[in-house]
Amino acid sequence: AEAQRQRRRTHRAASGMTRRTGEIGCALRACAIILLISVAHGSIDVYNGDQMNRWTYRSESVFARSDAPASGSPGDGRAEVSIDLKLSGQVSEDAGADQEALVEAYIAPRSVFDSAGYRSSVQRQRYFCCTEDLAALLKCNVGRIIRGPDSSSSLYKAVRVSMNGTADIKETLRVQTSDIYYVLIAKCDDAKPVTMSGKVAWVNPYGFLNGYLYGNIPLYGILCALYIVFAFLWLWQTFRFLSDTFVVQYFIALLVFLAMIEVSTKYAYYQNFNSSGIRSAETTGLSIFINALRMTTSLVLLLLVSMGLGILRPTLGDVWRRIVAMASAHFIAAAVFTAVSNLSHTHPVAAAWLVLSSFPISLLNAIFLLWIFTSLSRSIKQCESRKQTLKLEVFLKLRKILVVAAVVSIMWFSYVMYYTATDAFVQRWRTYFIIDGFWDVLYFAVLAAIAHLWRPRKNSLRFAYSEVPEFTLEDDDEEEEGDVMGTELRRFESGSDAASHSRAQGVVEVDRQHDRRQQHALVREAIKREADDEESRLGSSSVPEFVLDENAAEIVAKKD
Repeated sequence: AEAQRQRRRTHRAASGMTRRTGEIGCALRACAIILLISVAHGSIDVYNGDQMNRWTYRSESVFARSDAPASGSPGDGRAEVSIDLKLSGQVSEDAGADQEALVEAYIAPRSVFDSAGYRSSVQRQRYFCCTEDLAALLKCNVGRIIRGPDSSSSLYKAVRVSMNGTADIKETLRVQTSDIYYVLIAKCDDAKPVTMSGKVAWVNPYGFLNGYLYGNIPLYGILCALYIVFAFLWLWQTFRFLSDTFVVQYFIALLVFLAMIEVSTKYAYYQNFNSSGIRSAETTGLSIFINALRMTTSLVLLLLVSMGLGILRPTLGDVWRRIVAMASAHFIAAAVFTAVSNLSHTHPVAAAWLVLSSFPISLLNAIFLLWIFTSLSRSIKQCESRKQTLKLEVFLKLRKILVVAAVVSIMWFSYVMYYTATDAFVQRWRTYFIIDGFWDVLYFAVLAAIAHLWRPRKNSLRFAYSEVPEFTLEDDDEEEEGDVMGTELRRFESGSDAASHSRAQGVVEVDRQHDRRQQHALVREAIKREADDEESRLGSSSVPEFVLDENAAEIVAKKD
């Protein structure tokens, strides 16, 4: 009775837990998923007294020495698959009179291993141990594995382990042909328990990195160098016009930094994998965190740019609360999805978990994209209604960039679906690294294009909050046709247009009395105050665009 009362009290306490406790539980489960990656297999499978199953097998791609893309330490030109195991038998009452267990090891390339075992079309399973029923069907030996045809490219070893005794399996297969190589270890008698310690290793001429992943080393090495150059140019341009930068440009700087950290982490991850043969838990966890943060920050940046922050509107108003809520949910969903995806590469993960982890991130991505394109359409209409032709061209260019990126993504996703649904992987495993690497290359291209449109320029902050009259590009033959922002700024600074000069005259007077940073702070305050007054008069929740004209200059002068 006391135990029942204690259970009821425990149940009531558990039922009264706060939502925060539930959130902590979700976070702990996400951390557990990430920590599982630390025990993920690499090109070296390590066993420490593990209980043997009826059979276990795994595969890795190995280059032959003759056609390897590189050769050097720690592979030192070797191309091989090796087994080094110590087997220990245990006493079992169910073992019967025969107190020995037969343990078999089988190494074969994909072309041979595909013929091993028996595939049941009814149960949709693959059996490697020969039973009495399969012996009548396949003419195999009962109690032994069903091997493929004998070949010089395969290796077979069988040892008997007595109860309370030990036995060793030390075999090495020299790889002569580049292929995917399987290692099968089987004990077809379940009644005789056996533990195993040791390792199984796949070695390429350049190291331990799987053959289908080797292309990631040069790919992310090049991307890392490009991002370093990108970051240097952006910082140089930002410091040149530091007092003229606005919030969108700081977001772009953050994205460049995150992307640089991510590709650097991936490059270090593959280099460490190649040297040790074991996936690093630290670099994998850091890569998951940075990837989720970069994905979320990228969508937020696109949303802010599409809303015209810093160009059409000085503030976000109450919209920022919804943006923060959406971004927080997206970051958690992206982290969980990335962790499950990484786990599925090395562990059997149920399809239901993959679907459950992909559904939230897919839904949030769809909501974000709908929000981005809706905001972009409103910004374009606003520029058209106010006849801001040059600002309109900037947003039209942004829309072209996003549409092209979306079309390319759909085409590539369709190819990936075909690639994974067919046997294209086993036929073209050397180029598998492009499947994931393509998204990083596309991301770099889109980020560079957006950064070019919103790069820091002289007087860009003053121009962003001003309404510049319509100009035609034909007035100056020396101007670049595609440099829309540069065209506006040069015309704004030159004073070639009388109306533009008149609108800027008040700001110039303020510049003569104060340094540039103080002046910009005053202009922002004046514009925001006008925005609040106008919003209260109109009774609208949206923030309209305001003109930096003579009235704004008067407000600045009074503030001074």
